[in-house]
Amino acid sequence: MSELDISPFSDPEHFPNGRYWAEVEAGGLYDANAVIGYDDPMETYFFVSGAEWDDGTPAIWLGTLYRQFTSFAALRNHLAGGGMRIVDWELRAWRSEAERQAAR
Repeated sequence: MSELDISPFSDPEHFPNGRYWAEVEAGGLYDANAVIGYDDPMETYFFVSGAEWDDGTPAIWLGTLYRQFTSFAALRNHLAGGGMRIVDWELRAWRSEAERQAAR
């Protein structure tokens, strides 16, 4: 399966504020319970994946700093640099609906 084309979500006004499930792949390992989102007060995109440690902290938690990832492309490029890719995610359906509305 090829990586999803998610380029329309390159800034917060095109990406609904909140948390959305995602499936990611890295080196043949899949996590179907990852989370991608945008945190408005922190002005950053974020990514959470992996089993939680004993203290409840996720194994991978990106976007914890103010304005760490100011565009979705920056977050996606960071993931790709670490060998990860988005296989599927909840906003694919939202994007399809948004595209249908825009085409009207």
